[in-house]
Parts: sequence; structure tokens; C-alpha cells
Amino acid sequence: MSGHIFDMVNRIAQNKISRRKKFKGDNRGHMHSEEIDHTTEYAFPKVSESKMERMKLSIQQEAKADNRKTLYYFILSLLIAAVLVWAIVTFYDLNKYSRY
Repeated sequence: MSGHIFDMVNRIAQNKISRRKKFKGDNRGHMHSEEIDHTTEYAFPKVSESKMERMKLSIQQEAKADNRKTLYYFILSLLIAAVLVWAIVTFYDLNKYSRY
């Protein structure tokens, strides 16, 4: 029983907030970072409005086709499940395993 108490005391001591300063005086600059004097510029590709519209339409058409295919698979699986249930109910002889 006393081992649990010592373990709890050790965990509390380990999780205690450290008194070390994590930031410089004004809490804005990090201690372990270097000064960065330049900004990063990104070179994003330029796309015309017509090409953007074509890309949008192609993505929408792909999404519609994917949704349609998913719906067909769902309906097919429901039909197969219904046929299996019908076959089991129709051809399974319940009186075969009667207790009486």
C-alpha cells in the first residue's frame, strides 16, 4: 500500500511547474531561436479564371460520379442482403430442430 503513496508523491513532484524562465523578459522572443531578418515569400502559381472554373467543374463531376458509384454499391448490397434473408426464411426448416 505504501508503494502507491510514494509513486503518487513522485508523480506530483515530476509534474510540478518548473521555475525556469522559458522566454526572454518581455515574453515575446524565444530563448533558443535565432533572429530572422527576412520574410519568406511564396511563389504561388497564377491561374486564370477560366482554367479555375474548368478545374472546379471537373472536381464536381468526379465527386458526382463517386457519389453515384457509392449509391449503386449500397443498393446492390441491400438487394443481396434482402435475397439472402428471403432465402434463409423460405428454405430453412424451423421444425427440423424442434424440442418437442
